[in-house]
Amino acid sequence: MPTAISSYGAEISFSPKWWSYVSSTRIMVSSFCNVALANEDIADKIAMTAQELLENAVKYSADAEHNVSLRFSIEADDQITLEVSNVATLESINTLRSQHAEVSEGDPLMAYLQKMQRIAMDPGSEGSQLGLARIRYETGNDLKLSIDGQRVTMRVQFALTKAER
Repeated sequence: MPTAISSYGAEISFSPKWWSYVSSTRIMVSSFCNVALANEDIADKIAMTAQELLENAVKYSADAEHNVSLRFSIEADDQITLEVSNVATLESINTLRSQHAEVSEGDPLMAYLQKMQRIAMDPGSEGSQLGLARIRYETGNDLKLSIDGQRVTMRVQFALTKAER
């Protein structure tokens, strides 16, 4: 008798020196989710989230010796979890904490618009963290930040509604 699969997914890990792997990973995540979920809209949101989080992880990694990792799983109850982790410097961790707190407060659209306005007023600024605000606004999901020493993990969970299945 066949056993039902309760969850499935994928994991990929690479050195932050390979920036080009970010877009390749997005394509892989999108393809996997399109097949597994048969829902292009959700697959696109998950892939966009993966790309934004990977870009931050690569950009703010402490060094090329510690890999950036992406892991996502699809549970039988239609809960999808995406996690990206990397090793970061204390300065980058403090910046991420601050940016995470800023985009996690209030209305997601307002947080996104405020970030875009700051970028427009100071286009040369480094580390806008616009991607975090974009994820929250476009997916409607919260970002969970966890820090263990220098290991930083951003987690986003997607719950499919009956209409999306």
